[in-house]
Amino acid sequence: MWSKLKNNWKLILITALAAFLLGSVFSGGSPSSTSGSSTRTHTNTSEIWTCSMHPQIRMNEPGQCPICGMDLIPATNQTAETGPRELKLSETAQKLAEIETAPVVRKQAIHDIRMVGKVDYDETREKTISAWIGGRIDRMVVNYTGAFVRKGDTLVSLYSPSLYAAQQELLQALKSDRERGTKVTGKRLKAVRRKLELLGLSKKQIFRVESRGTLSTHVAVRAPLTGIVVHRNVVEGSYVKVGQPMYRVADLSAVWLELNAYESDIQWIREGQEVKFHVEAYPGRTFDGRVVFVDPILDPKTRSIRVRANVPNKEGLLKPDMFVHAVVQAELGEKGQVVEPAENTGIQPLVVPASAPLLTGTRAVVYVAVPNKPGTFEGREITLGPLADGGYVVLSGLKEGEKVVVKGNFKIDSELQIQAKPSMMYPVGGAPMAGHAGKNMGTKPGTAKGSTPAKVSSKPETEHSSIGKSGSSRPVIDADPLLSQVDDILKAYFEGADALSRDDAVTAKKAGRAIAKTLSGIDMGRMGQALHMAWMPFHGKLKDSVLKLAQSESLDVARPAFRDVSNVLIEIVKAVNYRGKLAVYRFHCPMAFGEGADWLQQKDGTANPYFGSKMFKCGALEEKLHEAAGAVR
Repeated sequence: MWSKLKNNWKLILITALAAFLLGSVFSGGSPSSTSGSSTRTHTNTSEIWTCSMHPQIRMNEPGQCPICGMDLIPATNQTAETGPRELKLSETAQKLAEIETAPVVRKQAIHDIRMVGKVDYDETREKTISAWIGGRIDRMVVNYTGAFVRKGDTLVSLYSPSLYAAQQELLQALKSDRERGTKVTGKRLKAVRRKLELLGLSKKQIFRVESRGTLSTHVAVRAPLTGIVVHRNVVEGSYVKVGQPMYRVADLSAVWLELNAYESDIQWIREGQEVKFHVEAYPGRTFDGRVVFVDPILDPKTRSIRVRANVPNKEGLLKPDMFVHAVVQAELGEKGQVVEPAENTGIQPLVVPASAPLLTGTRAVVYVAVPNKPGTFEGREITLGPLADGGYVVLSGLKEGEKVVVKGNFKIDSELQIQAKPSMMYPVGGAPMAGHAGKNMGTKPGTAKGSTPAKVSSKPETEHSSIGKSGSSRPVIDADPLLSQVDDILKAYFEGADALSRDDAVTAKKAGRAIAKTLSGIDMGRMGQALHMAWMPFHGKLKDSVLKLAQSESLDVARPAFRDVSNVLIEIVKAVNYRGKLAVYRFHCPMAFGEGADWLQQKDGTANPYFGSKMFKCGALEEKLHEAAGAVR
């Protein structure tokens, strides 16, 4: 009994001691908790609050937006530590935004002017062979067009009665000169010899007549140069008159390249520039020439000028009338001007990668990594020269060695717009109210900070929707200002798709450049704010993928880039509810890239751009996004 009671007392003492210790712990933690609460309160009082729809609203305490009545949210306060056009990103944020930079460098800048044309005869290496004397063609040594002849080869043997009479006159003059030996007879003899030379007899033949006294009834017509017979105007047995053309011979060891340059490209072309071109007959082989003539007269029908280049053709591979695709390379100077071929280039120009500047109208904005401020990027307006070698010549605004953002610049610009700082669209900062100007979003006018706003409908307003919102059957924003540009993009895209289905990487690359050119011509400054904000993400994604396609050198590079372009274009066509003149059908190949891929076509019938000739028919029509104008649905 006593032992049991003793054990119970021990249990009671242990329980009481444990309760005392726990009470001490909790009571000791209270000051720390209070301190933490005080710290948080102090932090909250120093925060800046803003509206997610109207970033220009910035307040020192929470409340409602005076424009739309929405609750304010905490804003990251970078203003104190960054400039008005600067944005600071952590390392994690830079990785998520996929920020990449490249230095501004001085290097040789070559602007390519692409032209088409054909191979032609070199007119300075052509000769027409005409009859020096009237008569009958008794024998034709060269009796077909295309024959190769060497200088001095006999072409025809011509019978002429007048030649016979002239030789008799020579013999009589020679006899008179021997008998009389006067100056008169000597002059007559020289005149007769000259007459025979003009009739086509060589000095050896004339000497033979004089020494032997035998007369020749035929004269040989010889080739005046080595070349190809390109025209034959006589046949054996026919009679010819003095001066009548019989043959035309052309020397093809050198040829002309006749090119057509567009009016807009005239400024880049100079005599002496190098020309590189290729012909379909020899795929993969590049021929070289040099510009020797630029036509001073513009063709009013084609709005183009003729450009002529001299091309050596020792191997005889180039044939007249072959079609060619040529590139004239214009070297650019420090100020973006064309450097004359005979001039010294001097200081090389500053060049920035083509993906670095954001173009809107006449303005170009780049984001520069600020030295000694890791993760800080500064927006800067620059003046650009022409595009050359995948980069722009910089005329002002940047210095050699500065690093510019070449990927992720659209994301930086968007963040600056959200923070109401100067950006691509708003150089003075303070972005407009994204379509809410003059609307109170259900809040009574003059609602004070802290008051309860009126209820807002849960159904989204049209002006709040995104152009790219999935599942939308019609555009929530009027995209008509973009229709002509989307048409041009689709035309070039379809050419690229057709080229890849035929394993033609060169044409696909040209299609990428055409799309990039159309994109660079879109003037965002003329868009409404809502359309601009909705279009900008598409513009950035399409620009990145198109640049890869435009710079591709092989099918292995072009096809993945084309897949990325396709994905963005499919989104755009759906988002703007495309209603242009072109038919747009979506196809799917389940085997492409191991995971399947989509692409667009203008018509039925699979033409797979991802496998080309290997599996041309692999895939199927999935969806008709738009029928061509006038088509029967």
